[in-house]
Amino acid sequence: MPESKDIVINTGPLLAIIAAQGSLTILNDLYRNVLVPYEVKKKTIQMSTQEIKQLLHESIENIDDGEFLLTVKQIIERKYKPGSPPILTKWQLKRIEASKEQIKNGQTLSNNQADILVEKWLSE
Repeated sequence: MPESKDIVINTGPLLAIIAAQGSLTILNDLYRNVLVPYEVKKKTIQMSTQEIKQLLHESIENIDDGEFLLTVKQIIERKYKPGSPPILTKWQLKRIEASKEQIKNGQTLSNNQADILVEKWLSE
């Protein structure tokens, strides 16, 4: 175990730990003092679980630090093992069924059409 130190933690790592552990108690085992800036605490408390997941997804997509990503992966694997079936909400199941119906009715886009549409959205 590394020597306990002080840490100032920002929103991204804070949310990753909450998502993986369900709490921040692990930080007490690793650090003498855990300092959370007021704005980070305020932002975190006000976020819903879905907002936290969305922020984490976006953050992970934009991080190129392999060592950091492996650490986040290890934290997440304490709560979720890849390959285990995801637990879907009623809303997600409803969206899947609606999507299947759209496919059945031919309401689809090719990859090229989707790329053009996304480019248009991004340029607006």
